[in-house]
Amino acid sequence: MKIPKLRPWIPPLGLIVGHLAFGLSWLIVASAALTGSVTLGVELAWVHLVALSWITTIALAILIHVIPGFTDSAWVHERLGRGAIPLFAAGALLLSAALGLNSPALLPVAGGVTTAALAMYLFAALQTLARPGPERQDRAVAGALAMTLVILGLTAVLGYTFTLALGRGLFPGM
Repeated sequence: MKIPKLRPWIPPLGLIVGHLAFGLSWLIVASAALTGSVTLGVELAWVHLVALSWITTIALAILIHVIPGFTDSAWVHERLGRGAIPLFAAGALLLSAALGLNSPALLPVAGGVTTAALAMYLFAALQTLARPGPERQDRAVAGALAMTLVILGLTAVLGYTFTLALGRGLFPGM
């Protein structure tokens, strides 16, 4: 009989990438302070490095444990949700790089990768949250988490739209 390999409680790659992004964000701040030059692209890169690559990536990884634990439900499409985290992290890092390096051609690609990965994660998470345990508290927590994730998804769609606009107009003359 083959024993299935247990998955980590919280996907470690999301935590690792998130913490590396946190460290990188401080390097950007230090570099800007030492050189005395900050451009709009660097400012946007820093914000996205912190908001997406650090905070959101870690949150998505932790939610892999939190969602079933707090709602008494089993993950639906767990592999899809877990698989979306490294893709999201890669897209978020790519987006930060595109902003920081003033690369208008890379912005829609990076935004597309990030948004598509988040859509994959949200599909799995919202399917899971639609099946909470029988307790009233389980349903309330599932509803609150679902609402938060839907708003995150709407924010991602808006962000992707901005990458299309920024790719055309943020970096004139390139």
